Amino acid sequence: MLTGARPFDDSDADLHSHPPGDRTTLDAMLARRRGHDEPAVAELPADCPNALRRVLLKSLAPEPKDRFSSGAELAQQLDVCLDAHARDLVDPPPGSRRLRMRRWTHPIMFLAIAVPNLLAILYSYHHNTTLIISKLPPGAQDSFERITRIDYTIAFLIGTVGTLSMVLYLTAVAGGLRRGRVYTGAQLARARKDTLLLGQRCALLCLGLWVVTGIIVPITLEVSGSEVPWNTVVHFTASQLVCGAIAVVYPFFFVNFFAVRCLYPVFLRHGEISASDARMLKRLGRRSTFFLAAAAAVPLLGVAGATFIPPEDLPRVIVALRVLCVGSVVAFVGAYWMFRMLSEDLQALQRVVSGAPRHE
Repeated sequence: MLTGARPFDDSDADLHSHPPGDRTTLDAMLARRRGHDEPAVAELPADCPNALRRVLLKSLAPEPKDRFSSGAELAQQLDVCLDAHARDLVDPPPGSRRLRMRRWTHPIMFLAIAVPNLLAILYSYHHNTTLIISKLPPGAQDSFERITRIDYTIAFLIGTVGTLSMVLYLTAVAGGLRRGRVYTGAQLARARKDTLLLGQRCALLCLGLWVVTGIIVPITLEVSGSEVPWNTVVHFTASQLVCGAIAVVYPFFFVNFFAVRCLYPVFLRHGEISASDARMLKRLGRRSTFFLAAAAAVPLLGVAGATFIPPEDLPRVIVALRVLCVGSVVAFVGAYWMFRMLSEDLQALQRVVSGAPRHE
């Protein structure tokens, strides 16, 4: 209907009956199509979306296993074609940035999580060195600094390994799909679920490591025999929580922004989408609102923490506090921009998976 011609050129197929043992007309047609006889996609209109081209080619596959498994699955893919925003996510234009970024999942994930955590570690180290470690006896100073470095290094390594384990399955499935491998509906559903939960899991991992570090360092000092005042322990733990907030909020937006725009749409092209996808997308939208509020609270936490610093110590950390507050405000602007973009993407994907009315 789009080209005014049949998708395959079967004009020279023998339409007459054959003696027993010869192949039938249908066999001849199928044999030609299995022989990589390309359908007439070149005749499609120039403005035909890439998503519709993909759906048409998959529907014309000669082998039943290579076509859509049900009418419902085909209908969902046609819904993608009818929603301009969704089809741009699922089938990005050739050479687009999103298409290239799909192959760089591990480096992008590492930077999205490592950079905010490294900045939080630097602030925490400067803060603790200036206000806590410098006031301890010489022996306790050495122990505190050495143990803190060891714990930070171990926590960073655990976070790296934990993050890689979270993306291992979904990146393996995405790579297999690019190579033409076929996965079951359950395997694809798991990959989609892991993708939508990726930001939350990474945020919880970062928060857990910062909280555990804030508890283990004082305990280790106590066990090692170093005498550390209780108010120093409280101050250190509080600074860990502030840095933990920095290390949790921003990776959540970075990771989800990448996951929803570049990873999750890969799996929507394969396998029938279940009703649970719509629920997960909706829950992710609610979580994003919560984390946006947390991002707005980070500079306030920095100001609130400054009120507990003795007046004589303020000049020593005033520059770090200004960097924290100004940097947090700038980071919040970036987080808000990602939140808006993420919300639009989630709404488009929800329309597709739930069958809601479409908007061009």
